[in-house]
Amino acid sequence: MLTLAVYNLHWIEPGDQPTDMCAHGHVELAVDGHVLSNDADGSWCVSAASVHLLRTLTQSHTMDKPIAEHLIPCCGHFIIPPQEVDEDVEIIGCNRGVDWQIKREMNHLQFILPNGQAVLVDSNEWQAAVFKFADDVREFYAASAPKTPSDDFEAKGFNAMMAEWERRRKA
Repeated sequence: MLTLAVYNLHWIEPGDQPTDMCAHGHVELAVDGHVLSNDADGSWCVSAASVHLLRTLTQSHTMDKPIAEHLIPCCGHFIIPPQEVDEDVEIIGCNRGVDWQIKREMNHLQFILPNGQAVLVDSNEWQAAVFKFADDVREFYAASAPKTPSDDFEAKGFNAMMAEWERRRKA
């Protein structure tokens, strides 16, 4: 049993914020009865989470080879563009977030939860949940005012994040 949902999408400040590059929201995440995130945990940076979770559709996320500091980070203060086209962006936030390991196997994933317990998740079920999550966040961006980055570095980072998002969503 897998639950992954995003709701109460917003920008850090109330209202539509063209200069805020990161969407936030509440995340409900439970696997096999183990709750990793719910409303009581508050708000997370769901734009960064979308990119990170899309990465898990093709990559494992382990302690030895993490794809991000947290799969669902608290914030995403800096979006660092990659050196090469089609490389991953680096999204840096604070040291808070929701994290667990994901080991890709043939037709399922092994989630290693923070308590050390391993739970098997069907690959297709995970893909559908991640696509829905990322699509819901992307729709929030589409319904919001266009983003206006404060400088060239922020623009390059934001554009690279959105390009990776689109590339991974279409793959």
